[in-house]
Amino acid sequence: MDTIVGTAPVLTVSGVGKTYVEPVLTGVTLDLRAGEVLALTGENGAGKSTLSKIIGGLVDPTTGSTARRTHRRAARKPRRSACAW
Repeated sequence: MDTIVGTAPVLTVSGVGKTYVEPVLTGVTLDLRAGEVLALTGENGAGKSTLSKIIGGLVDPTTGSTARRTHRRAARKPRRSACAW
């Protein structure tokens, strides 16, 4: 397997926290590089869904920040379907 050490992260999460009525996340920090696989595990109520929503941009963090490195893709021409519906 190729090493990915030294490559720029495609996702950076720095000190992310989220508070609703009570804090559900505090101080989450991670870097994810191209080719890495990350498993997010934990007990019910541990903040897995909240962190996923923050990373996906669906929920704003109360503290900290996220940054994604994006790649532009050229639009593809639509393919014709082989089925005649």
